[in-house]
Amino acid sequence: MTRTVLPLCLLLALIVAPIRADEEAEQPYTTLRIGDPMPEVDFLLADGTSVTRDDLLGRYVVIDFWATWCGPCIGAFPRFNEIEKTFAGRPIDFYSVTYEPESKIRPVLDEKPLDTAVGIDNDFATFVAFQAWGIPTVYIFNPEGRAVSVIGPSELSDELLEEVLAGEIPDVEQYRGWEDPEGAEEYFRSTLVDG
Repeated sequence: MTRTVLPLCLLLALIVAPIRADEEAEQPYTTLRIGDPMPEVDFLLADGTSVTRDDLLGRYVVIDFWATWCGPCIGAFPRFNEIEKTFAGRPIDFYSVTYEPESKIRPVLDEKPLDTAVGIDNDFATFVAFQAWGIPTVYIFNPEGRAVSVIGPSELSDELLEEVLAGEIPDVEQYRGWEDPEGAEEYFRSTLVDG
């Protein structure tokens, strides 16, 4: 009996070990997780109003990170416009933050309007604080400034936001962040120089 059990245990260990290694090799988080506090934010709205973390506390907040060169970002504008209208008058604010200057974003917004409050990051301060390099990425915070979801725009639904407004944590896969934040930041900065 012992002669049979020992080889079976070894065989089982050889089968299970690679499976567990794959699970543990999952990409680590390089951005916020559920429950993390909102990092400092530092961006300007189109009217010149400066927005900081303290300005965002006390209400639910959705922050979408985007850029003009990002097709999926621009493609998500109609969805954000729809959600902005659906949740108007509710205790939730929507911000779409880019690092690009007004001169670069204005032609895009003239052609494809965005109804959320558009923010221009102050020298990448907000992008760096959030490690928001895999755009488009959507961060959702509760009134206490704690992350309740980090997702892509395709996961942003009326139902998900209703769950958030009910104080629940949505049961959706969370975005883990870009695997090379330093390389992404370098690329983003190069788009300002090259374009």
